[in-house]
Amino acid sequence: MRAQGLFRPSRSAGARQRQAKALVELSGETVPLAVTWHPRARRFTLRIDPRTGGARLTVPQNADLDDAVEFLERHQDWLAREREKIAVPVPFCDGCVIPLRGAPHLVRSDSASGRKIRLGEDRGEPVIWVAGAADMLPIRLTRWLRAEARGEISVCVARHAACLGVRPGRITLRDQRSRWGSCSSSGALSFSWRLILAPGGVLDYVAAHEVAHLLEMNHGPRFWKLVADTGVDVAMGRQWLARNGQGLHRYGLDGGSNAD
Repeated sequence: MRAQGLFRPSRSAGARQRQAKALVELSGETVPLAVTWHPRARRFTLRIDPRTGGARLTVPQNADLDDAVEFLERHQDWLAREREKIAVPVPFCDGCVIPLRGAPHLVRSDSASGRKIRLGEDRGEPVIWVAGAADMLPIRLTRWLRAEARGEISVCVARHAACLGVRPGRITLRDQRSRWGSCSSSGALSFSWRLILAPGGVLDYVAAHEVAHLLEMNHGPRFWKLVADTGVDVAMGRQWLARNGQGLHRYGLDGGSNAD
């Protein structure tokens, strides 16, 4: 493995993290590599960006760039196998099939039905009918999915907050790639809107997970007991996301604003 175009580490805006980018040769192919030094990282963590096929490596603060490249080289066989698993992107368009709450739905453009997006059937198959001009379908469907996610997450958060006796702050939706939810020290909660594509039990688990962080900002035994006390299926949620979570990023628009 050979690194090309290695950039000097720089601090990301508004954060204590350093970042660097490079291009590495893997099995005759040039692969983008992004390295992030995280203040709380205790080990090297390697992930694949499902949208680009690039490698994202998180390393401890005391590691240097040579350590990062050497780690990647030792794991290049794993990296190659994982990149082969990346599914073909599915842009939002008339005729595409996307999951909604875990169930496949056909997306159809319906320019004659006003401005509403509605759920229905076509020959017994679930359909999402997207009203309006066909060229606006990707944007309109994305906004609708985000609204659906916000509504469902808000209900789950309120239920789990009442169960645990806490008061969450603002709920924000993003298109974050490395985590499905987060909880700030101020009590604000953030979630990936793509959870609406997963089965309802998975979304419910992530909501409970972040609400539990309002009481325990760690992943110790007390934290996991709080999550279990909400009644969600912890094992199912964790296993589903580990096996299928990254595949949710292949659906829909890329880029644009993360928050709403």
